[in-house]
Amino acid sequence: MLIDALDIASTDVRERIKRSDSIKDLVPDQVELYIKENKLY
Repeated sequence: MLIDALDIASTDVRERIKRSDSIKDLVPDQVELYIKENKLY
């Protein structure tokens, strides 16, 4: 799968997930789904 590079820090994603905040504006939907399904962060 080819995707464009994202200008975000994984720390931002982890902190939002820890606070149960949305990450939809940070990552594509498929990435968010993968993170949730695999219980990452």
